[in-house]
Amino acid sequence: MPYEISFRKKVDYADEDFYFNECCYGGEHFVDLLSHLVKEFTDIQSEQEDWGWFIWFNNGKSDPFSYAIDVFTDDIEKYEFRIHLTSNKKIKRLLWNSTIIEDSEYLESLKDRVSAVLTEYGVEHLVSVKLDKDHRRLESVV
Repeated sequence: MPYEISFRKKVDYADEDFYFNECCYGGEHFVDLLSHLVKEFTDIQSEQEDWGWFIWFNNGKSDPFSYAIDVFTDDIEKYEFRIHLTSNKKIKRLLWNSTIIEDSEYLESLKDRVSAVLTEYGVEHLVSVKLDKDHRRLESVV
């Protein structure tokens, strides 16, 4: 199931016109910081969306999962950010393909790696929480 990692870190951010919404302010710093964690993967996409920033990637054709690192700015004045880590299982349908949120062996390792990078970067108030498939909190993982 997905993880949510919340933290505080003072970062500079670009001119307001650079961002789609306030939930995007400064998120590019964390996408840049974490992008090296996925360099060995395939189909890597990274961009700003109207809800924040993302890194999406796959682990090759033999892995039935795709992965997401989604970065949200909760409060730029308090420098509060959140990251969602999700694994999506690819499902073949008769006429189309789709995905469902499902746990993978790699996801917990990714959470540990992301947390380690953020800790090394000097973030404050780092909290990890396991989420259900609808992104509701299940437990504290700290």
